[in-house]
Amino acid sequence: LRSSIDEAQENLPRLAIRFGLMNPAVSTVLVGMSNLQQIETAVVCSGQGPLPPSVMDRLPGLWTSDFKG
Repeated sequence: LRSSIDEAQENLPRLAIRFGLMNPAVSTVLVGMSNLQQIETAVVCSGQGPLPPSVMDRLPGLWTSDFKG
């Protein structure tokens, strides 16, 4: 997972928000926020494009390994 995060030049929360927003059937991604920086991060993510295909290609393997790979 760390290499996917590094390749996408993201941190885990940003990667998760972008992943949720990539699905055209998803119109809202709910995130918990406790400070202004987290709100600003979520807003920035909503304007970014999809994650790189190379990152998306790794997700099925991470899922089946319970994110231990």
